[in-house]
Amino acid sequence: MGLEDIRFSQTETRGKALYRMKGETIEILFENVRTGTGRTLVDRHGWIVEYPGIAHPDLAEAYCGEVPDGQIHYVSRVTELDGQYALLWKIQPDGRYWEDEEGFGGTSDDEILLYAPLDEEGLFTAPFRIYSVGSSEFYGTNKEEELAAILAQDADPEAEMARLAQRMLEEMRAKIRIPEAGEGRYAIPGTICEAGWALQEQDGEWFADLSLKKRESGVTQVTSVSILPLERQRKYLGTERAREEMRETLIGMYRRIDID
Repeated sequence: MGLEDIRFSQTETRGKALYRMKGETIEILFENVRTGTGRTLVDRHGWIVEYPGIAHPDLAEAYCGEVPDGQIHYVSRVTELDGQYALLWKIQPDGRYWEDEEGFGGTSDDEILLYAPLDEEGLFTAPFRIYSVGSSEFYGTNKEEELAAILAQDADPEAEMARLAQRMLEEMRAKIRIPEAGEGRYAIPGTICEAGWALQEQDGEWFADLSLKKRESGVTQVTSVSILPLERQRKYLGTERAREEMRETLIGMYRRIDID
């Protein structure tokens, strides 16, 4: 593509944003001066024209809670990627976007960007894919395919976490017998979440922590199952109560993180 022949009326738009500046223009118009081709890329209502869809809509929904419909609501822009232009579409802003002047009202949301490449006629050549989630870059990696495959597995997340609770408990029991600090992390089929355990010692007491996070995301839930002296921790990890508390903790965190 001869990028020098391509013109845009503007390279950034906030689409149908909640907040905007007076007189702000929403549309992005495309023009190829060599071929004489002109078209609307984003219309005056913030809709992406000839919207190509999303490669993995279930994955986008898992991150932001809904499947985007092709209308821009937050700052999005045209950029150059590997020698061709692409539309970089923000489908979810960083949680600080919602803060008021005093810093209240923010959320733990990660900024989520999608991208779709354009040809020399201003047409999309592929569906939108994930560019980044928070500080984690997806562009140029296999992360999207890997997570989409895990999400697509036919599994009951809560049943998988109950199964994982038993495995994690056995691994912690093996470590506490030594005793030795350690940790483990596992993908949960049917979700984009990752469960983890960590066993560590401080001043003679042992911490058994459980965590659940959205993979490739900063959204994390962590809780301490117990903080006990060595012998009591060994005894506790060998009980049915420990298994039930781990299972309930993981499922409880999943329900919260899914809402958040």
